[in-house]
Amino acid sequence: MEFSDTLVLQAASKQVSNPLPEGVVILSLSNGVYYTLNEVGALIWQHLQQPQTIAMLREVILAEYNISPEQSQADLAAFITKLLEARLVEVVCDQSG
Repeated sequence: MEFSDTLVLQAASKQVSNPLPEGVVILSLSNGVYYTLNEVGALIWQHLQQPQTIAMLREVILAEYNISPEQSQADLAAFITKLLEARLVEVVCDQSG
């Protein structure tokens, strides 16, 4: 799935998360399921505690990891899609136009 750079996302309110040594664990209060994220997912999750655009999240990844912008975009889109499907993040708004 492709996302607009101006799409603003934030961690959903119906979840509880706790950092781990190499990631984070999240409990969805909506469905009672636990999710674990690796180091990269935890970095994104940390930034999603406040509203963030897709462009801002991509810049965080590019600043931290040595990957191409294209790979960053593809990986971020796949990850955000999974978070949305699990209802762990919410769309705040789209700042386009």
